[in-house]
Amino acid sequence: MAAVTTTHVDAARRARVLAFHGWRTSASILQQQLKISSLDITINELADITYLDGPHAAKGAPTPDVARFFAPPFVEWWDAVTDPATGVVTYEGAERSLAAIEAELQAAAAAGRPVEALLGFSQGAALAALVLALQECKLRFQSLPPLQCAVLISGSRIRDPTWAGVYGGPSTSNGGTAMTDLHPESAQALLQRPTCHLIGAADPMRGRSEQLALCFQSPLVLQHEQGHVVPRLQPSAREQLKAFLQQHLHATPDAPAYADGKRH
Repeated sequence: MAAVTTTHVDAARRARVLAFHGWRTSASILQQQLKISSLDITINELADITYLDGPHAAKGAPTPDVARFFAPPFVEWWDAVTDPATGVVTYEGAERSLAAIEAELQAAAAAGRPVEALLGFSQGAALAALVLALQECKLRFQSLPPLQCAVLISGSRIRDPTWAGVYGGPSTSNGGTAMTDLHPESAQALLQRPTCHLIGAADPMRGRSEQLALCFQSPLVLQHEQGHVVPRLQPSAREQLKAFLQQHLHATPDAPAYADGKRH
């Protein structure tokens, strides 16, 4: 699995962010998207970013905009397959993606530069939120240093019931063990880890992004007028994002939640 890292001379003293790309794109494409939006400048003031490729080749074509502006290869974190009889959604390949992320986190920790925060766009944001939740609920990643926070761009809740229970979702699974069976109390309490959600007014996935934010105790929600994209934020929102990262990087997971910005 390919990974691209942006580093600085003082890398040993800087925080490290692990970034997950969107559906049927790639690590390289997310790096370009953050550059186009200038979000990379805001984040790189405080941390180095490692862009990770999903372990699966895309099972179909990307969106028309992605195909038009970016070059292959295209990869994905999972393929969402809907059972036509029941309507149940299964994320084929999700387990392999989680294992690959765990290996990347372990390697970073072993090298003395553990990952402190996650960033994701679209499918990658759903994945980042899941990884954060699994660690907080003590279901996975327990041998690793605690993740401090996440920046979730156009994210959504997990729909596969095998994983959805970690957010207080369905308590049944597709023939396996649901998160609520493993950790029943996780279905009742909101997640405590700090999250910043970038949500577009013109994003057709806006409702799902808002539902994801509702899963966290004190989310910072930054609204923008764009669609399902990595957005170019207004100066005030960029400052709020920077303040969020300044507060939570090098912090403890139970540090007080960010006090400004819109909350749910």
